[in-house]
Formats: sequence, structure tokens, C-alpha cells
Amino acid sequence: MGRTCMTYAAVSALCALFYAVYRSLSFGEDSLFMRWMFVPPLALGALPALFCLLLGRRPVRWAFYLWNSGVALLACGCLFRGIVEMSGRFTQYDRVYWVLGGAALGAALLRAVFAAHRQPQKRRGV
Repeated sequence: MGRTCMTYAAVSALCALFYAVYRSLSFGEDSLFMRWMFVPPLALGALPALFCLLLGRRPVRWAFYLWNSGVALLACGCLFRGIVEMSGRFTQYDRVYWVLGGAALGAALLRAVFAAHRQPQKRRGV
């Protein structure tokens, strides 16, 4: 989980750097979505990975994959909405990112909860 935490921290830093460069080249236009694009990888990626690392627990593989996908969808949604806002347009297609990102995070939580309550199976003698 240490590598996951460092990866999410690096992605958050790259999102902040991307915003700074994009804003400097956008003729003074600004977007709150792009400004806060670094938050989903940091708050939903690096911090939970750090807590898992400190607690010594590893998430279930499919929950981990779904969680990563949800965080990526939310970050991409911020990027998409920020670019659309900076261009001076409006679209509702960004809702797809929020819905799918939330669904992936919810599915990951459900998978983790069901895996925690699952009883270990007894092995039969061979």
C-alpha cells in the first residue's frame, strides 16, 4: 500500500501542476473544478492508502480495482468540466463521470464489506 500511497500523491501533484500550467496558458480563464482536481486522488486515494498502510490491512483485489477506477473517474470528471468551463461552454456530459465514479466507489465499498463478513472456507482433507 506504500507504493499506492506514493502514486496517488504523485498524481495529485501532477494534477496541481497541470492546473497551474493550463491556467497560465488560458488567457486568465479559471475553473474551480480544475483548481480542485487534485483533491480526489489525494483525499480518496492517498489518505485511504496511508490508513491501510498504518493499519496493516490490504483491501480485497476487486474492491481495490473498483476504488481506483472511481477515483480516476472523479479526477477525469474534474478535468473535463474544468476544460469545458474554461472554454466558456456548458455541457451535461460530465454527469457521466460523477455517476460512474460514485457507482464505482460504492461498489468498492460493498465488495469490501461483503469480503469482511465472508467466512473462511474449510478445506477438505485430501
